[in-house]
Order: sequence, then C-alpha cells, then structure tokens
Amino acid sequence: MTKLLSLSAAFLILLAFFWIVEFLWPAVRRDKKLRQGFFTDLLYWFFSPIVSKAVTQLTVLIALVPVLLLLGRGVSREAVLAGYGPVLNLPIWLQVLLVLLIGDVISYWTHRWFHSRRLWPFHAIHHSSEDLDWLSS
Repeated sequence: MTKLLSLSAAFLILLAFFWIVEFLWPAVRRDKKLRQGFFTDLLYWFFSPIVSKAVTQLTVLIALVPVLLLLGRGVSREAVLAGYGPVLNLPIWLQVLLVLLIGDVISYWTHRWFHSRRLWPFHAIHHSSEDLDWLSS
C-alpha cells in the first residue's frame, strides 16, 4: 500500500507540473482536456513501476551474486536487504558512480527485456499511444 501511495503522490505532483507547462507552452493545442488513451496510460503508469521493481531486483541479484562469489565474499540475503552489503564499505563517491552506471545498464537491459516476445504484450501499451504527452512517455 505504501508503494501505491508514493506512486499516487508522485503522479499528482507530476500532473500539476506538466499541466502548468503544457498550459503555458503547448506543443500542440488540444480541444479536449483528456486525450484518447489517457486512462490506459494512467493504469500503465501505476502498473509499470511495480513490475519493473521486481524485474530490476532479479536482474541485480543475477548480476551481483556471481561477482561476489568470484571475489570470495559471502552473500547473505538478510544483510543485503538490510543495506549491509559489500558496497557499503566503498567510498561514497564510488557508491554513487556504481549506482549511476549499474542502474543505467540495468534499466537499459530491463527495457530491452520488455521488448522480448513474452513481455511485449504488456510493454506494447507503452508504445501504443498515438497522441503523445508527458504521461504516454
């Protein structure tokens, strides 16, 4: 439920921000207040982060466990989930760099995975909007 509340709060903040931006500087003038496909994109906006989080966690697990085992470090699920993994011992600047680099690589490959045959029917919703705005992207 906490995830749903945080997604709702983020959505309302983004909605207000982009409504103001699109009202003041519209790329395309619209007669309708809500475009066709708005509610589909809204549902996808809430659905996608929940699914992506599970996929991202699985990807991180698949990527990190072999590396840690090769380095001779033990892997405890409880320690990693509590935030006491081996990365915690690295300097903060290196942690930030690793988060940016690994996060970008994982995001790229997760998105590519969503283009696979099995996941495409779910991800195709993201590519189906013909009338683009901030929510459809």
